[in-house]
Parts: sequence; structure tokens; C-alpha cells
Amino acid sequence: MERKFSVADTDSYTSETVPFAQHSYQYDGSNNSSQEQQVANSNKFYTRLRYYVPCLSWVPNYDLKTFPSDFLAALTVACLSIPQGLSYASAIVHLPPVYGLYVTCVPLIVYALFGTSRQISIGPEALIAMLVGSAVSIRTSDLTDPDEIFAESIAAVTVVGFLVGFFTLLLGLFRVGFLDSILSRSLLRGFITALAVIIIVGQSITLLGLDKLAGSKHGGSTVTKFLFILENIGEIHWQTALLSGVSLVFLFTMQYFKRRSNTKWFQYVPEFLIVCVISTIFCKHYRWDDDGVMVLGPLEHGKIPTPRIPPLLDAGRIHDVLIPAVLTSIMGFVISAAITKTYAIQHNYSVSPNRELVALGIANIVGSLFQTWPAFGSVARSKLNNHVGARSQLSGFMTGIIGLVAVSFFLPSLRFLPKAVLSSLIFVAGVSLLVEAPKELRYIIHMRSWGDLALVAITFLVTMAISIEAGTFTSVGLSLLLVIKKSTRPKILIMGKIPGEDKFKPIKEYPEAEQVQGVQLIQIQEALFFANTGQLKDRLRRVEQFGDDDVHPSEEPRIAPASYVIFDVGNMPEIDASAAQILLEIVDDYHRRDVIVYFVKLRENCKETFTRSGLIDHVGPHRFFRKINEAMEHIDRQGNREVHEVYAVPS
Repeated sequence: MERKFSVADTDSYTSETVPFAQHSYQYDGSNNSSQEQQVANSNKFYTRLRYYVPCLSWVPNYDLKTFPSDFLAALTVACLSIPQGLSYASAIVHLPPVYGLYVTCVPLIVYALFGTSRQISIGPEALIAMLVGSAVSIRTSDLTDPDEIFAESIAAVTVVGFLVGFFTLLLGLFRVGFLDSILSRSLLRGFITALAVIIIVGQSITLLGLDKLAGSKHGGSTVTKFLFILENIGEIHWQTALLSGVSLVFLFTMQYFKRRSNTKWFQYVPEFLIVCVISTIFCKHYRWDDDGVMVLGPLEHGKIPTPRIPPLLDAGRIHDVLIPAVLTSIMGFVISAAITKTYAIQHNYSVSPNRELVALGIANIVGSLFQTWPAFGSVARSKLNNHVGARSQLSGFMTGIIGLVAVSFFLPSLRFLPKAVLSSLIFVAGVSLLVEAPKELRYIIHMRSWGDLALVAITFLVTMAISIEAGTFTSVGLSLLLVIKKSTRPKILIMGKIPGEDKFKPIKEYPEAEQVQGVQLIQIQEALFFANTGQLKDRLRRVEQFGDDDVHPSEEPRIAPASYVIFDVGNMPEIDASAAQILLEIVDDYHRRDVIVYFVKLRENCKETFTRSGLIDHVGPHRFFRKINEAMEHIDRQGNREVHEVYAVPS
């Protein structure tokens, strides 16, 4: 006799026939409990694995009905990313064009396995390319031999890529995904606007055919490059300039009609690819290169490089590129995080900033093994990817595969691609970075946010006048300082009594609220901890003297000294030991001046800290109340000033 024994606790088990006579089962629950525990552990491990490797979730559940739209999106985005990769590599990062194609495939494939965003398109991006190109320039500025320049450029790019990936991965592992929230929008706007101007001015040299002139390749400031263009305006190569002008007119016209067209198929038109293909065909047929138009030149069939560890043992190289790598990681993640959040909200799915950091980190580490520079999200390509119909990470994966095909088969056909056309693609990208600036500046001026306007101007001028690294450091550094400044200033409100009612409201928000004579009522609005209590003493003293903590301390006191101070701590969710010690010092200072201190609405989770620190004994248990009115009634019952013992501050 056989008994059919089905284990159906998990998808990984199947029904099987077990000869009942060959096995002795004790149905005391012990074996079943052990099996259930094993299944539970297995399910837990697989759940965790799917969390960290998202492709294990979406690949088995992929709906084949979405494949046509994903493929079409991949093809459309590839038609944009491939020309961009070529142009950024040759004109910004100063590498052979094929290295731009590596960025369009390897990181995308890796990100598709670990990333959570379904619409983001990572790969070559103008802003990141500028940061990387600047780091490469630092390493090659003193070299003259072309072979040495090429070798050092590749080494610098791969080291930057590895460091960016490593740093981004560490941010994700240490769960620093909130980083995208601390960078001021005004500072970013100033930095991005400066980068846009740098791109536009820098590429204008190639667009006008001034590349061959002495001094065109110097690494001077944007102002120097602009003056160089003005000084050599009579040396313009008119055939190159005409080709550049036609390309720009075509690209801007197509983008104009795309923004205003509701026809879906029109959005699929790859204007970047079209201008590259047509200009290459005409240049080859009419041999414009013989007339002085600069082209890419001979290119052999490419292949993805053999993976190798970047040269990380050169301390000098690490020293030169470390700061640009860290800043590139931060800026790249901030832009990518904005993209992922936008489309996650639009399509109603969740993304984790920490998992995105891990995915971008792994993608860039793996990419650096294949000699790619850092790849992060592109606003323009992600918008196109979403608009065309990308509904899963498969779209990005297929975009990477198309990039591999381009590397393997299409490079020789790019020999006659004019460099001016590639510069026109970068020029358009620069203009797209610049186009939002007037709108945001108008908003800042309309809101009369002069502080934000000053931050925009500072970051813009530093980036333009000094360097991209200085601008990046300024934008990140000032943002961090602003966050620290805000976090070290706890929110406190001065409360007053509404006439004719037993209600107390903030005086600044309710002009009718009146301060009770001889009593200061202060509401603490947030948690107190070591970082935000350093200035609390000074602020409370200003409140005592002026009735407002925003008054400059050089002014003369405006109000009579108070006899009582009531702290409303109902909105204070927690307090740490350092803040409790500061409160002890504040209370002791009030006691020395014969000012009586009360606390109302103390939460239970804060009560233990108050007890351990001695605050309750120091203030007096009878001066803690549940409501403000109870404390006010206690003060009224005292009649004259309440006499109290001066307590020593606990050591």
C-alpha cells in the first residue's frame, strides 16, 4: 500500500509518492514542526534575496504583453544614447568614441538586475561626463606624448568609475539614501546652470571649426574660452559652421514639435540618430573631410574589453581623482533619485533610495572593470523611455544589448561622422540643462527668496570662475552647512493666551494672543538631542529679554523679566542625555535668578530620561502638570513669588 504525501508549503516542493511502509512517521508534531521551520527559513532567505536582487522578482512574473512596448522603448532610447555616448567620449571625456559605447551597455545590463526603477535610463550623461572629463584633465595636463595621454586617460576613467561605484555602494549599504534630500535646489540650480554654460561655450569651438587653431585645446576657464572664440571669430571654418548650424536647427526644431505634438508615433522619431546618419552619408559621399571638416576617422570593429581590475595602487592618481569621484557619486545619485521618485509615483510602485544606491554602485563597479566611466540616470532619456512605453527593467536591459551590437558591428561605419555633429548633440544637451533656469529664477524672485538667489549666484560664479570641482564642492558643502544650521536650531514657539478663552496659541501665528504678565510660555516643537541644544540657552535668554529669539542680541531689552517659565514639551517626542544635561543647566540658571520653571505635557518615553538625569528632582515633582491651564492655576494660587530652594546641578 502506498500513501501519497504532498508537501505544499512552498513553490520549490512538488507532490511525490512515498511508500508508506518504508518510513515510520511519528505524528507527534516534531517532524512537521522541523519541516515547517526549514520551509520558513527557505522562504525567508528567498524573500531577502529577491529584495536585494530585484530581477528575481520581476523576471519570473514578467508579462509578455508588455514586451513590444519595452522593446520599442529600448530601441528608441538606444538611438539617443549611442550618439550621446560617442559625442561625450570624444568631446568631453577625451577618449576614443568606442568608450562612449561601453557606457551605453555594460552599466545598463547590470542595473537591470539590481535596480528597482522601471523607467530610468542610466548611461552617458553630460553633467557626469563633465565631472569625469575634468578629473581626467587633472591627470593628463602635464603629459605631451599621445600614447601616455591615452593610457593615463583610460587609467583615470576606470579608477574614477571604480571609486564612484565603491563609494555609492557604501552609501547604500550604510543606508544613506536620504542624501538626495539634503542638497539645496537653489545650489543645484546654480551648479547645473554653470555646467550648461561651460558645455555650450566649450562645444562652440568645435561647432565653429576652431579646433585646429593653437590654443583651442587649452584647459582654461570658460571666460578664457569665450574670449578665444571672440579673438578668432575671423578664422571660422564656414563649412563646419554651416553643418553645425543645420544640425542644430534640425535638432531644436524636432524637439520643439515633439513638445507640442500629441501624436505618439512622432515621439519615436530618433532625431539624434537621424542627424548622425545623414551627416555621415553626405560627408562620405562629398568627402567633406578633404575640405577641412573634422571627422572621427578610421574605427575598427569593437568588442567589449576583457575585464580587469582598475589600477588602484597609484597613490598619486587616487589623490587626484578621489574628490571628483566622491562628488560625482553624490551628484549622480541626487539626479538619479529624482528620476526614480518621479516615475515611481507616476506608475504607483515603490523604490528604495538605499537599494538604488546599491544598484548604481554595483553597476559602476562592474562597468569600471570594462573601462567605462560612471553611469547615472539621464533626465532626457528616462523621460523618453517612459513616454515611449517602458514598463519594466527589461527595457534598460535590451538597451544595453543594443549597445553591445553597436560596439560589435557598427563602428567602422562611423568613420566619416563629423565631430561638429557630435558637438551639436552636446550643445543641445547643454541648452536642455539651461532651459529650466529662467523659470526657477523667476520663481525665486517672485517668492523674494533672496537667500536662495544668493546661493544660485555663488555656486554659478564659483563654477564658472574657478573649476567644476570647486563648484561641485561649493554646492555640496553649502548644502551640508545649511542642513547643519537648521538641525542645530530647534523649533520653539512663544505662546500667548487668547483673550476671553482658556486657549494658548503661538504669538507669531495668532496676533490676538497675549503674553501673560510675568509668565513666559515656551513650546518645544521637536526632539532635543546633542546637536540642536547648543544654542538653546542663548535663544531662551533672548526670548526672556525681547520676547522673540530672532532679535539681534545687541539691542536693549524690551520686556520686564518674567517670574515664571512654562515649558510645553507635548510635541517633544524624545530627548537624549546631552540635551537633558543642557536643560539642567538652563533650569539652574533660572533658579539662580529666582525664576520658577514648570513643565507640562511630559511624555512617558521622555519621563525616564528626566528622572535619570535628575531633572524631575531638580525642578520639583510638584511643578510637572498635564495641561498648561493647571500650571497657570498653580501659579495663581501662589499669590506672591513662590519661594523655592536653590538646587545644585547634578554632576
